[in-house]
Amino acid sequence: MQHKVCSGLWKTPVVGYNGLVFPCCSNIDLVLGDITKEKFSSIWLKKAEGLRKLHLEGKVDTIIGCKDCSFIHDKTISTGYLTDEELAAYHEASSKGRNFSFNGAILMIEPSSICNLSCVMCLQNTLRKPGYQWHHTRGPGHIDVGLFASLLYDLAESNIFFERISLFWQGEPFMHPKIGTILDLITQINKKNKLSYIIEIHTNGILLNEDLMRKLLQVEGLNIIFSQDAVTPKTYSILRQGGDFEKSIQNIKRFISLAKSVPNPGHAIRIQCIVQFANVNETKVFYNYWKDWLTSKGLRYYLDMIEKSDPPNHQDLPNVYLQFKPLTSGTYMEIDGQMQFVGFERARKLFKEGLLDAGLITEDDKRF
Repeated sequence: MQHKVCSGLWKTPVVGYNGLVFPCCSNIDLVLGDITKEKFSSIWLKKAEGLRKLHLEGKVDTIIGCKDCSFIHDKTISTGYLTDEELAAYHEASSKGRNFSFNGAILMIEPSSICNLSCVMCLQNTLRKPGYQWHHTRGPGHIDVGLFASLLYDLAESNIFFERISLFWQGEPFMHPKIGTILDLITQINKKNKLSYIIEIHTNGILLNEDLMRKLLQVEGLNIIFSQDAVTPKTYSILRQGGDFEKSIQNIKRFISLAKSVPNPGHAIRIQCIVQFANVNETKVFYNYWKDWLTSKGLRYYLDMIEKSDPPNHQDLPNVYLQFKPLTSGTYMEIDGQMQFVGFERARKLFKEGLLDAGLITEDDKRF
C-alpha cells in the first residue's frame, strides 16, 4: 500500500452525549450513526465498513471532514496511522468474520458537553466568543444514564473491546448531575465483562468531592488526568478562566493522598501541563512544584512527555505521572486578544521550548 491509512475509523470512535457517533474527536462533520436509534455495535462493525474501504483505497478526499483533516494531510505529522501489521490483522479478522481489536484503541464517551471553565486553548472558550456557535451536530447537554448503560451492555454482548474507554470529550465530566451513577455503572459492568483495561477520565478537578474521589478509586484500571497547566495563580487565571486555583491544587493533593490509603495496582494519576504561550517559561516551576511535593510525601513519580513509559504497577503507592503535552495541532486559541490557528510545527516548537526550560530534554533531542 502506497499511502498511509488514518487509524481513526479503526481505533478512535467517539460517542457524544446526545448519542451521535463520530470516527474520531477531530471530525464532527461525519456522523457515523446515532445510538439512540441503533446499536453502537452495528454502527461500528457494519456501517463504518464502507468508509474504511474508502480510506484503504486512498479516497479520503471523498469523505466529509477527512478531506480537510490536518492530521491526514499534514506531512509533518507522523502519528495516527495504521501500521502494516495492524492492516494485515484487520484484513485477516474481516476475512474470518471476527471483530478487530488493536493496541491503543480508545472509545471516547462524553458524559457532558458543558464545562465550568473557559480555557484559552479549548473549544469551550471559542464558543463563548461573539459570532461563534455550537456545531450543527453538537450542543450543550449531558448523556442519559440509561443510554450510557445500554452502550456498555452492547459492548459486552457484541464482544467489542477497547484498550481504553475515556469518559471525556469536549466538556467537564463532573458537570453531569449523575456522574456518580455513571462511575458506578462503568465500575460494575467493566468488572464483570472486561470491556477495557483502562478507564480514563479528564478533569480540571474543581468539582471533585470526597464521595466522588472514593468512587473513582473503586474504578479498576483508572487513569485520571488532572488538567492543571500552571502552579502560579496568575498564569492559571490566564489559561483556565473561571477556575479556582487553590481548590484545584488542593483537590489533586487530596485525591493522591486518598489513593495512597486505598492502593490499587491499576490506577494511574496524571497531573497535566499543556505547554502553550502563557506557561512556556513556567514548565520548570510546574515540574519542581509537583516533584518536590510528591517527594515530600514519599511518593514516586514518572515523567510522561512524548512516548508514554508506563511503570510497573506498584501496589503500595499510587502511580503518579507528571505529564507534559503540546497543544493539539489545529487548535484555534486566543493569543494577545486575537483568535489564532496553531499548527503542528508551531505547537511542537513551543513544546520543545518548554521542556528545555524545565531541563527535561537537551537541545539535540532527536524526538523533535
